[in-house]
Amino acid sequence: MTGSSNSINQLNQDDSTYSVWEINTLLKDTVAGAPFLQNISVTGEIIGLRPYLKGQQLFFNLSDGKASISCNCYLSILKRISFTPKDSITVKCKGNIIISQKKGTLMFHIYYMEQIGLGPQSLLFNALKKKLASEGIFDISNKKEVPLYPKKVGIITSWNSAAMWDFITILRQHAPQIECLVIPCTVQGSSAVPSVLDALTRAQSQPELDILTIIRGGGSPEDLATFNNEDIVRAIFKSKIPTITGIGHEVDYSLSDYASDHRSETPTAAATFIADATVQSKLKIKNLLANIQIRTKENIDKHHHLFRYQLKLIQQLMNYKVSSTKQHIASLMHQIEANNPIKKMKQGFAMVHSSSNKPIRSVHDTQNNEKIKITLWDGVLMSQIKDIQPLKDPSNP
Repeated sequence: MTGSSNSINQLNQDDSTYSVWEINTLLKDTVAGAPFLQNISVTGEIIGLRPYLKGQQLFFNLSDGKASISCNCYLSILKRISFTPKDSITVKCKGNIIISQKKGTLMFHIYYMEQIGLGPQSLLFNALKKKLASEGIFDISNKKEVPLYPKKVGIITSWNSAAMWDFITILRQHAPQIECLVIPCTVQGSSAVPSVLDALTRAQSQPELDILTIIRGGGSPEDLATFNNEDIVRAIFKSKIPTITGIGHEVDYSLSDYASDHRSETPTAAATFIADATVQSKLKIKNLLANIQIRTKENIDKHHHLFRYQLKLIQQLMNYKVSSTKQHIASLMHQIEANNPIKKMKQGFAMVHSSSNKPIRSVHDTQNNEKIKITLWDGVLMSQIKDIQPLKDPSNP
């Protein structure tokens, strides 16, 4: 102890600069060398118990309602005690005060623990919870319906806090049409209760608020104790605006959560809950448009195939008509060629006309000494009939 005191005195008188490691080492050695901080007994309520399995340790806070101290003990200690440590019970612990050389934090390192009973804070919490429940403040039948598509949301929280920005960021991403109104207040400490009550009162006079949210980030049970205050719980119950709480982390449950119309595990979860209907609607619209697009394409493809098929039939019909017409024209041409008089004339036939240009088809159409005109394929012969010799049987010349 004397060596540590000399080191501290030297710090006060020495103008040298020390590293953080050197300061933490000095504090660690000073505390370790103080007998009144070793092998001491401390009584308090276990709060925020969390196991660290990798290091085989339990971490928690001991609280007397006025202050708290960080504690740890190894899991091997549990084999030597007759109960399982958990939140809200009062215990008597023995151990040493230590300083973490790496982080410079103070911790009560426990090597023995015995249970005394429920902690005073837990007793007060349970008594108030029972009282409020008996009045119907937590009844589901008294809860107001939270609108699925709010236009304006009030946010009771600490101004410019991580919780505020996490909440607003989620809404901006997923439901940007929702207007946010921040109603700032203090969320922990001695001024928190009147500040939160004032924010709740101001919120009731805000026009067109569809939902009122009360949010704050995680913290110790002492930090979250504000939201177990009876006046705040009653104010939430009496709110004419549907309320949503998002206080602390998933494991943190306050009386305000029981009184609200909907409890979310965190501020982010509260914003996600409010935006959910919008997100689902967007998803439904997206799927609907996708289905419309698919059906439209299917119909276009179907009609395209039908059009191509009908076009093919038309082309086949046109080809058939053209081919048939060509064949008919060829047949007509053949007939015309076959009946062409010039062709017959070239074969030795001739056309005979009277002097009055009437065709002579029979010997009976003319008489002796009549002048006639004989037309051959390459010219005309003028002739005169000398003799007419009718056939006895014209059908057999």
